[in-house]
Amino acid sequence: PQNTPVRLLALNKPVGYVCSHQPQGDERSVDELLPPLDNSQWTYIGRLDINTSGLLLVTTDGQLANQIGHPSQGWTRVYRARVSGKLSSKQLDQLRQGVELEDGIAMCETIRQVKKQSQGRNTWYELSLAQGRYRMVRRLFESQGVQVSRLIRTGFGAIQLSQNHPMGQYHEIDITWVQQLIAK
Repeated sequence: PQNTPVRLLALNKPVGYVCSHQPQGDERSVDELLPPLDNSQWTYIGRLDINTSGLLLVTTDGQLANQIGHPSQGWTRVYRARVSGKLSSKQLDQLRQGVELEDGIAMCETIRQVKKQSQGRNTWYELSLAQGRYRMVRRLFESQGVQVSRLIRTGFGAIQLSQNHPMGQYHEIDITWVQQLIAK
């Protein structure tokens, strides 16, 4: 759409919102949390499912969305996942080497246990992926026989979700800075 300025926002997406402009039934759209646009709509970069919270990038520019979101650009996605149980070093190695999912091989660039106080049988992991596919983090852990009970995206390339970024709130990202990152 003409006259729509290029904008990029970082939203701290809460659980319970879908990355869809036309939610189904009683679902709530992340669009409700974003500023309204005239004659245009937000483009989501790397959608998050309804049960995942954290960093969601949205833009007014489809080309920018592709430049950031396409795996060839190397914008690593970083997550924190709470799982029931604990992975063995063999399972962690398997996730680093790659596992066969129904839509092809998937792997973690990095994965490590996060040293937090244990919450019963739950263990937190921080992991990074070179690409995002449908429910990929959850499916990677399921391939190792563990269930993800909480999933938070904390980073997307050079853009990090700060710990004091309020849930459900967004902030504008300097578009000039992002374009310089893409140009490198």
